[in-house]
Amino acid sequence: MTQVLRIDHHYEDLQKTDDVRAFYTERQRCEAIVEAICDAAIKKKVQVISYDVFDTALLRECKSEAQRFWDISERFITQCREEGNLVSFEAEDAVLARATAARAAYSISRSIAGNREGRFDDIARTTCDLLGHPELTDAYVANELAYELTALVTNPLLGMVADALPRTRLIFVSDMYLESAKITHLLMEKFGPKVVGRVYSSADGIGSKRTGGIFSYLEETLRVSGDKILHIGDSLHSDYKMPKASGWNSFYLPLPDSEKKRRRDCYDAVKDRFAQTGVTLEKYLHFNL
Repeated sequence: MTQVLRIDHHYEDLQKTDDVRAFYTERQRCEAIVEAICDAAIKKKVQVISYDVFDTALLRECKSEAQRFWDISERFITQCREEGNLVSFEAEDAVLARATAARAAYSISRSIAGNREGRFDDIARTTCDLLGHPELTDAYVANELAYELTALVTNPLLGMVADALPRTRLIFVSDMYLESAKITHLLMEKFGPKVVGRVYSSADGIGSKRTGGIFSYLEETLRVSGDKILHIGDSLHSDYKMPKASGWNSFYLPLPDSEKKRRRDCYDAVKDRFAQTGVTLEKYLHFNL
């Protein structure tokens, strides 16, 4: 029976912080978690450490997904106009088109191991079609990746673990509409080659963490049994319970409750902004961290 690896006081420390980015930049706090991870990896004779990507390896701003989509849309419109593309849509139109395109992409995707995942290329293409500018699809994709590069910051914990366990293989596993090649680009740009390992994304059609199908796929691909893999992430369900249920070791690095509340408040502010124009945002986009 696989033992779940707990953070104990580190978990409590994370839950109390008001700024998760600042938390990880405080070396003393980070060192305590690194030590706990390394102790667990050595005890279990771990051969592979697997990281969740967003809000674990790469830390997001304290914004809701809805606000990120709004900011990305404004950035895209500004870029289009600066490059001489006379677009007439506004940020609100682009956000609603994006939400509609995502829903369509997820609905028509093939179910693999109980999971349906939209792909960003499809989402971008449909978004631009809905906005009446299919020719801007490549620019839309590039704009979002550029936004992510400016908004995301690296988690120093990863480099510290890599230094402490230099012979342990490193992979990244993400439940995300971004395909693995795009996530790899973000990780390489932010971390460089020292930390980055192979990326596996549910958008590649290999199953997901939230339904558990990706774990057996990875064991077969890596030729390593789950009891020799340690997965680290911020989702209680996808990064903690599901790896455990699949025979992996799990290490939980949660977002603090205060961070989740601020993101919920951020979503509510965007929802109110849409309501002023008579649009019910929940019909298009639910709250998501």
